[in-house]
Parts: sequence; C-alpha cells; structure tokens
Amino acid sequence: MDNKFMAVYSIIQKSQLEGGLRLDAEFYHPEKLEAIERLSKLGVSTISENFRNIKETFNPARHQLATTPARVFDLSNVSSFLLEEGTKIKKADEVGSTKKIIRQNDVLISRLRPYLKEVSFVGFNDVQKLASTEFIVLRRRKDSKFPSQALFAFLITDDVQKILFWSQGGTGHPRFSENLLMGLKLPEISQKIAEGIIDDVNNAYKNYLISRNLYSQAENLLLEELGLKNFEVEDNLSYIVNLSEIKSAHRADAEYFQPKYDKLVEKLKKHNAKLLKELVRRVKAKTRTKSEEVYKYVEISDINVGGGDVSFNEIIR
Repeated sequence: MDNKFMAVYSIIQKSQLEGGLRLDAEFYHPEKLEAIERLSKLGVSTISENFRNIKETFNPARHQLATTPARVFDLSNVSSFLLEEGTKIKKADEVGSTKKIIRQNDVLISRLRPYLKEVSFVGFNDVQKLASTEFIVLRRRKDSKFPSQALFAFLITDDVQKILFWSQGGTGHPRFSENLLMGLKLPEISQKIAEGIIDDVNNAYKNYLISRNLYSQAENLLLEELGLKNFEVEDNLSYIVNLSEIKSAHRADAEYFQPKYDKLVEKLKKHNAKLLKELVRRVKAKTRTKSEEVYKYVEISDINVGGGDVSFNEIIR
C-alpha cells in the first residue's frame, strides 16, 4: 500500500523554545528552519541594519493633508506584489482611522495574514500617501547600500515567504513578529546585480501602470458600446417585492432585490444580451495527477480583483 502520508517533524533545542516564546509545532516547521539556515549562510547583515521600521502616523483628528487629493492604501490595494491606485481623498476626516505615512521607494509588507503575500514597492511620488497600520513600512537607511527594490525582491522569495507563513501566530487575525522580520539576514549583492534588480522592479511598475491604463481604456470602450458610460441609478431606501419572488430566489435580503439591478438588466437586454450559461459551460472540478510532475494551481488570493491578472503557484505531486 502506498504511504501517502509522511510525518513531518523538527528536533530543536530547549533554548530555541525559550527564545521564540512559542511551543506550537508549526512555528518550528522544517520548511521554516531550512529556509532560515539557507538565508543565514548567504546573509551578511540584517534587515534592521539596512532599513528602518517607520512608525510615523497620520491622525485625521490632529493632522492636515499635505496634498489634495491624497491617497489611502489598505491591505486589499496590494495585489500581485504591486500597489494599486488606492482611495483618493480630499479631506483629513475622509482618512478614517490613523494611518502610516509612506513615501516613494518605501517597501510595504503586511504583518496580517502573511499567506496572502501582501508585499509592495512604492514606485510613485505624486501625492501624499497614507497606508494601513497593518503594514510594516521599511525605509532604507542612509548608510545602507542595499536598494529598496532589492529588499522588495528579497521579501517575495519562496524562502522568506515560508519563514513568515510558519511564523504567524493567532487564529482570527494571524500575524508574524516584526522583530523576526527585521532580524532576517540579507545577502551581499554586487553593484551590477543591484542595478539590474532596480531596473527590473522599476520597469515592472511602469509596465503595470501601462497595463492598468489599457484595462481602463478597454472598460470605457465596452461601457460606451453598451450605453453604460455614465449610467447611474439611485439606491432606493424602500421597495416592494412579492413573496413569490423571494421564494423563487431563495433569498430575503433587501440588497438582492434593489430596483437598480433590474434597470441594469433592462439596459443590457437592448443589446441582445444572453444568459451566461448560453455562452459558456462550467468546468467540473476533476483532477488527475501523476507523481513527480509539476502542477500549477490558483488560490482565490492569487486573482487580482482590480486588474484581472492571475498569479500561479506550483506544486510537485
């Protein structure tokens, strides 16, 4: 009989338990310990020796915006390792809660739910930028020769992501320790390699901005074709539906029956709209894998809601 389940274990010293203040087995997972060992062999200095953990905040009750509009970035604005447009605001009271102040060339990494891989490089400098306090904001020290772009590339590597994943603590809102992150060892890189990484990251961000603009153009063309370019409907505070409609939909929430959806459907019907099931078929989840082969898969978090691009993960069966 094939043994598909193998025990995974680590043997550690008592001093390591005391240093980590953790007793859970996941914290000492072999993937994490092996990744730390690999980084330690290559590393020459820590993140904290090269970058500052920025704590500067903006309190909307006490501070005024430096520019208008400004932009506010939440964790959801990081997708595929790039910082999306964020929310434009014109008044301090629109900021909401306290935010961290970020600048061009900062590196952001979310300490919350590290499995979502919310890491980003701030590549623009047009307006004041504020970010969720769940971001760790890393800014290069003046005497450091390690580029911010290289730190960004380092943080999205498999080894670092494994370390952060197995270091998270808590159940409802798992986080990793900032001290653990700041203590990770950075490798020594040549000036030529550093310049290459800087160019690659900067070009990736420029191409992202170009692609976002093209997506916007495509969206506008489609809306114009459908007559929905400036289509707006009011949110009615009250409306009446029949009991038969509720039974048919198997739903009783008010949002589902808002008249604005019916108005949108009526608009689409004028353009010979068809039901989705008439145009596509649903693929059933059937997977047959062969051993020792590489397969790509997608998690929900790998789909960029704003841009539509997909990041693939790989696994060996």
